[in-house]
Amino acid sequence: MPKPSYPLAEYLVHGLKWMIEAQINFRLVNKNSCEQLRLLMLGKSQTTVSTHTLYRIFLHPQNENKPYLHTLDLLAQFIDFSDWNQFCDFYQELYSFQILSGITAPHHAHKSLLRFCIYNKDFKSVYPFLEQFSNDLSEHKKHLLGEEIYNILKQNPNSNIPFFKKFSGLPVVREGFFELMADPDFTIPQYEFGLHCYLNPLNPERSHAELQEYIFASALLLRHYFYQRNWKKVVELGAILYRNSLYDEQALVPVHVFPKIRYYAYYLLYRFAEAGFDHAYWERFYSLFHRMMQPANLHERRMMLHTCYETLGINPELQAQVLVACMQRYPENFAHVNPGVEGLSPTKVIRLLDPNAATYFQGQRVFQPKG
Repeated sequence: MPKPSYPLAEYLVHGLKWMIEAQINFRLVNKNSCEQLRLLMLGKSQTTVSTHTLYRIFLHPQNENKPYLHTLDLLAQFIDFSDWNQFCDFYQELYSFQILSGITAPHHAHKSLLRFCIYNKDFKSVYPFLEQFSNDLSEHKKHLLGEEIYNILKQNPNSNIPFFKKFSGLPVVREGFFELMADPDFTIPQYEFGLHCYLNPLNPERSHAELQEYIFASALLLRHYFYQRNWKKVVELGAILYRNSLYDEQALVPVHVFPKIRYYAYYLLYRFAEAGFDHAYWERFYSLFHRMMQPANLHERRMMLHTCYETLGINPELQAQVLVACMQRYPENFAHVNPGVEGLSPTKVIRLLDPNAATYFQGQRVFQPKG
């Protein structure tokens, strides 16, 4: 009896591809990347799909492929759905949310109404639209809204200051834009001002949630000042973030791993601006780093590796040593990297490890119909 095949809608292929890419931490761009995906699937569940089939599904320019339903089940299970039908139900809801919200890819010929309203500072309808989304909105939907706002503000021909003043207190903007789509390279105009608006209402002594938000935004600012070589602001902010309130491991147990690892790592930047590389602190941090890596999942480990390696740019010799040691100790985090990564420039290694949504996706989640 022949296996049932399944005609694939373009938007489902798109959704399946970006969710797989988010899991494997690299793009499917050619047959070599499809082969790497095949090996990762084999390693995870001892079942796999051929490289040729993966290429036909995701990359063939005239894709009229009708894969077996069993093949689609395997791909859905690889990203932790029970089967293809469960994935379709999930992504159909997400796609419907995209349509409802008028979200468009940044390079699309027609721009969203949300984009025009923000550009023209017409906030009368935008505010209640964004205000309606409560904290129980799914993380994937927050990502979509955050990515739309990120792309709008990044390309805004006018000032973003009115938007930051008006919207930085809304939950979906704080989580979807500021947190899930953090912009560590400060490519968004007036982003520093926006982070200060995000910080304004916070009291880190009031709750664990506010402590986490305070550490997240302050660490981003400290990193920015450091790479801008604004040593005065690095020392001023570091004195507040560390010297006056150096949180120990127990105090930061409720804090998410992403702001937590930045907090501990960027103490090295603060100390470097004050007095040079702090070898004593590095030994303590490196031990803590490995303790944090042990219970973490693959994505969390990738963030920690990226943060640690990038920060060690202030000590290139140690940076190279740590890369080799981590490749041996955490090989799964380098499964997507070709052999010889230790021979690459630090900039390229940082890019390969970078899990940050703003730098990694840049509109790729949003479905754009062809034609």
